[in-house]
Amino acid sequence: MNKQYTTHLICAPDSAVSCKVALFHVKPGQSVLRDQLLLTLVADDQHWPIHAPESGEVSQLIVEIDEEIESGDLLLMMEIEELPTG
Repeated sequence: MNKQYTTHLICAPDSAVSCKVALFHVKPGQSVLRDQLLLTLVADDQHWPIHAPESGEVSQLIVEIDEEIESGDLLLMMEIEELPTG
């Protein structure tokens, strides 16, 4: 049986302040588990961890270290295996 995948867009959380990308914990092509730490954002000395919503594979990093981002900006893309619905 062929596996089917869906691309998930991982975006910055809602925030009234801009933040910067502080650290990547993954790289493209890396398999990750649900809730695994993907990257860390920082704003006003406050760290915001971004976790994987599901298990899958990181397909592309969209942002760079020290890049300033706003609420809702696209951070990275993941490929998530679709589960059978039957």
